[in-house]
Amino acid sequence: MGLLTRILGNEENDVEPPNTVDELIAALEQRNSTLNLHATFGEPQFNSSGEETAVFPCTLLDQNNEFYGMDEKEFFIPDDGLYDADSALTQFVAACADSDPTEVTTADLREVEGTTFGVELNENGDMELL
Repeated sequence: MGLLTRILGNEENDVEPPNTVDELIAALEQRNSTLNLHATFGEPQFNSSGEETAVFPCTLLDQNNEFYGMDEKEFFIPDDGLYDADSALTQFVAACADSDPTEVTTADLREVEGTTFGVELNENGDMELL
């Protein structure tokens, strides 16, 4: 039997086709809902290639505190720097420093290292903080 016949099946041999993409999506969503991940952030880094960004690497651990993977949060650096209290970067640093976004300073960047948040993986596989 040829590979294409095994994959697609045919009426003669009643070989079932592989599971559909919808089944794959359902399995991934179920898997994500059973994961209880948390991310512990490392020292922030500056990325000057292309548009300047702030990069926050992190280690992902599962509900048993076992290594799950590595990831990072990356934010564009706003024109106003951390003075833009509504920017994603400032909001993130404020959450790490347990501070009000309007009071965040560059010193608060040092508070990020060691901060732990619960996280979920969205449908794109990107990390979202809880």
